[in-house]
Amino acid sequence: MATIEIETAIEYIDKYDFDYLMMDGGFIRYKINCLELFKELRECCERKNIILFGVIKDIKTNVIARSLELDESIYDREILFNRLNIGEAILIKNEINKKFIKDGMGEGFSSAFMRTSRFPGAIGVDILDTQEDYLMEICNLIYTLTPMSSRGVPLWLDIVDKDVKITDEILEMLLEEYLDRDVYERFFISERDKRSL
Repeated sequence: MATIEIETAIEYIDKYDFDYLMMDGGFIRYKINCLELFKELRECCERKNIILFGVIKDIKTNVIARSLELDESIYDREILFNRLNIGEAILIKNEINKKFIKDGMGEGFSSAFMRTSRFPGAIGVDILDTQEDYLMEICNLIYTLTPMSSRGVPLWLDIVDKDVKITDEILEMLLEEYLDRDVYERFFISERDKRSL
């Protein structure tokens, strides 16, 4: 999935002129799953002066716990739940951000946490380390694009998610169509469903 997202982004960059490119999720998964392709995306954005950023709905970091020397099993999402005011952001210092790389190789990110709606949870934001000066501007943009009564992410991400999400019905149809019948029945049909009166 990460590869498809980046390939689509690069194709879009080649066809259109724009200033910002928002990705659904953080950048770490791109580095883990398709590093070379992500480097290509990064270079394209830097060359064309496109601000590349990711919006993270489900924060799974422990930056705050590590920096305060708390139990590192406590995630930032738990610490920040209902702690930020609507529109408030915390910019993470690069020194404590594991996503930031000091080697100057252009592979790190700068990050922030923010609350964008009435939903009490915080979201995360990643931006290329070379574009760090735009982090506050991006936080303002994300806040502007997020409906107050939403789950806290920009409206565009929810629109795209709704259009590309595979429903349970479609998934079931695909599994039934393309899997061997024995495999399908063994793994996807419960014993209860096999009962008849």
